[in-house]
Amino acid sequence: MIDPNPQDRRSTVTYHYLNLEHLPIAHLDALVKLDIRAIKEGMWQDYCGLGYFWNHLYAHTCRALTPSKRKQLLRELIDAELHPSNATNEHTEIIAKYNRWIE
Repeated sequence: MIDPNPQDRRSTVTYHYLNLEHLPIAHLDALVKLDIRAIKEGMWQDYCGLGYFWNHLYAHTCRALTPSKRKQLLRELIDAELHPSNATNEHTEIIAKYNRWIE
């Protein structure tokens, strides 16, 4: 059936999931590089949760999170006007909330 109102579909969000465990290393590496480039260019909204740029104090905590939780954490840091590669008490408070998501 043809959609009579294709304009209405613009407001619908569709999620596509990648199983990163089954991607070839070259493909995963390319995605990480794109992610890091987006961060370096200040395009925080384009971050897809793969690139690593966190401060060394939080690197292990952040890397243990899922990509979606890393995106959520990044948004929270940016909303608080905190750069993700810095380390302050405010960073520690926000990142500590995500420890419960680590297995």
